[in-house]
Amino acid sequence: MNRKIAFIGATALATLVIAGCGSVPTENNTVGQQAAATAAATPSETWDFPFTKTQPLSKHKVTLTMYIPTNPNVSNYNNLEIFRNLERDTNVHIDWVGGNINTLIAGGNLPDAFVNAGFTPQQLAQYGEDGAFISWNQYLKYMPNVQKIFQEYPSLKEISTAPNGQIYSLPGGEGFGQGHTSIFADHHFLFINKKYLAEIHQPVPTTLAQLHADLEAFKTKLGITYPMAYNEQAWAGDIAQLFGGFGLPDNNEHIVVRNGKVIFTATQPQYKAAIDYFHTWFQQGLIDPESLTENGNQYAAKEASGKLGAFIDWDETPLDSINRIIHWLAL
Repeated sequence: MNRKIAFIGATALATLVIAGCGSVPTENNTVGQQAAATAAATPSETWDFPFTKTQPLSKHKVTLTMYIPTNPNVSNYNNLEIFRNLERDTNVHIDWVGGNINTLIAGGNLPDAFVNAGFTPQQLAQYGEDGAFISWNQYLKYMPNVQKIFQEYPSLKEISTAPNGQIYSLPGGEGFGQGHTSIFADHHFLFINKKYLAEIHQPVPTTLAQLHADLEAFKTKLGITYPMAYNEQAWAGDIAQLFGGFGLPDNNEHIVVRNGKVIFTATQPQYKAAIDYFHTWFQQGLIDPESLTENGNQYAAKEASGKLGAFIDWDETPLDSINRIIHWLAL
């Protein structure tokens, strides 16, 4: 791995980890440490600084390998407009690899960088100190947009910094919505298929009883196998917000603050009443039982099919959301 790998990562993507060498990190990975040190000390032979908007990063086409989690809605990341534009403007092509990240790391053949790999802070610190991952610190001066974000949101820089003061992974963030519609305020919106509502001649429901009746009609009149779905395993799409119909809203952590007092919702009578109520929806076949076990990618594929009568998520258009997220991450 050489220095120019780090530069393309710095200018192209956020939530990115740059690999220092192609070996698996160990407690005494001196090879990785030497590679990282060499990468930091070797002058770039390809790119000049600072970059201008009209200057490609390389006169000759450069190809890098980057890991990114597979997504059922994206067959080829290079077909997305944001990556086509980046390749055109930078003259850098990315060969994307996916699959199981643990298997990839255990195989010892690391890509040049990892995007949205989900490393824990402990893993980042360990791999960084072992020399498998290169620190971003020395490259932040070439990244004005990242510097601006860190200045506006110091907490992002704080959570990105390892105990040794090095930054091994850039953070991701969202800027969608404002006030109560912000993704930070609520990422468990209930969506219902208006086409199906029109077919059963019903308006948008405003109560749980009306929603229940609509789901029953979706199943009995329209033949939908499971009219509603949600996602218990992911950060968004949980049914907890509907528990508010019983007097106590819930969330993934089952902790709320009411009248200045911290409450563990799972011990409250309202929570138990909600569990009993929605259990009957499962018994009636109104909620997809895989809502409790499937991962985010499987859930997104069901949303994208357009066959759900109702679902819970932070956005109603999964395919568009993927493009928007990737566009936001391009710095």
